Amino acid sequence: MAGEYQLAEKVLQSGLDSARDNDGMDEITFARALMYQLLEHNKTTREDKDIIGELEQHIRTVQDGGESVITRGD
Repeated sequence: MAGEYQLAEKVLQSGLDSARDNDGMDEITFARALMYQLLEHNKTTREDKDIIGELEQHIRTVQDGGESVITRGD
């Protein structure tokens, strides 16, 4: 696994731990908010059609019960 993905996993876990430790904060709502923020960030550097294509690929993978595979680059 590339360093970027290890860092992303570490940051995600840290955020989830913080959400769990914060009274009144819901882990699912936090995850949804994080996904929203990631989409907003991606919109600053990528075209909508690229983001939509990637999301559609993830959706198909979820529907098929598989695991998403991310490769480097565009």
